[in-house]
Amino acid sequence: MASLRAQFAELLAKLEPRVREAFEAAIANLRNGVQIRLLVERLERQDLDGAIEALNLDPAAYASFRMVLNETFTAAGMLQSSNIPQPPGQRVVFRFDVADPAAEQVIRQVTADRVTNIIEADRQAARSAILSGFQHGQHPSRIALDLAGRVGQGQNQRTGGIIGLSGPQEGYVQSMRARLLSGDPVEMAKVLEMTRRDKRFDRAIAKAIRDGKTLSQDDVAKITGRYSDRLLALRAETIARTETGMAVMAARQESFRQGLGKTGYPEQAVIRKWRHGGGGLEPRLLHIQMNGKTVQGLTEPFILPDGTRMMHPLDPAGGARHCARCTCDMELNIDYSWGLT
Repeated sequence: MASLRAQFAELLAKLEPRVREAFEAAIANLRNGVQIRLLVERLERQDLDGAIEALNLDPAAYASFRMVLNETFTAAGMLQSSNIPQPPGQRVVFRFDVADPAAEQVIRQVTADRVTNIIEADRQAARSAILSGFQHGQHPSRIALDLAGRVGQGQNQRTGGIIGLSGPQEGYVQSMRARLLSGDPVEMAKVLEMTRRDKRFDRAIAKAIRDGKTLSQDDVAKITGRYSDRLLALRAETIARTETGMAVMAARQESFRQGLGKTGYPEQAVIRKWRHGGGGLEPRLLHIQMNGKTVQGLTEPFILPDGTRMMHPLDPAGGARHCARCTCDMELNIDYSWGLT
C-alpha cells in the first residue's frame, strides 16, 4: 500500500485540475456577467464606484469553486482519519465529521473567506485599471472592454480582460499597454522581454520599432489581451495548487484534532513534523531549513526562521510569501507514551 504522503500527493493531483477548472469557470462567469452598456455609461460620468458595481463581482460566481474546495476538505479529512495511529492495545474507530462545529468554521475559512479575499482583489485590480485608463486618456468603451475582455469572432465568451487577474498582474498588463502605446523604441523593446507575452506578436512589435511607428489601439488590445489570458492561466494554476493544498492541510489538522479526542490523550501528545516538498525550480530557502523540524502539541505553531508562525504548511497565516504554490507537507503522530514515567 502506498505511503500516506503518496496518497495525499495522489489526492492533490486528482483535485487540483478540478479546482483550477472551477476557478476558470468562475472568471468566465464574471466576465460574461459584466453590464457593458451600464459600465460605459458610468465610466463616461467618471463614477468609479458605480463602474465597479456594474462589473457584478459577486461571490456567488465562485459557487462551484467553493463546492470543489469543500469536497477537497472532506476527502482529505477522511483520508487522514483513516490513518490516525491506533492506541496500543485498543481499537478506536476514527471518522471525520465534517459537520463538527470546529470543522465548519475551518471550512468557512478555507472557502468563504478565501472567496471574499479573491473578490476584493478583483475589485482592487479593476479600480486600478480604470484609474490607469482615465490617466492615459482612454475612451470609456475601451476601458470597459479592457476590463471585461472582448468576444472574438465565432466565440461566445470574453477573453483578454483584467477581471480575474491579481493586483500585480493587472499592473503588468498596464505596463505592457503603456510601453506599446508610448512610441518610444526603448520602452516598446521592453515588451519583448516580458516572459508571459505571446511571442507570435514579436515580429509586429519589432517592425513598429524599426519603422519608428506606434502600434494601433486595436493591435495593442490584441497583444495585451493575449498577455492577460496567459497571466490568468498562471493565476488559475497558482490558485489551484495553493487553495487545494490549503484545504488539504487544514482538513488534516482538523481531522487529527477530532481523532485525538477519541483517544483520551491530550493535544500535547501530538508530534508534528514539517516536510519540505521540493519546491519545484525555485524552492524556498526557509522551507528547506524547516525540513524535519518538529513541534510538540497539536496547537503549537511552527516558527519559521523569519519569525513567521504557522500551524502547518500552507497555513494562510504565512501569507503568499510562504503559501503560494507551496508543496510542503506535514507528518502527524501521537506519542502514546505521553505521561508515562
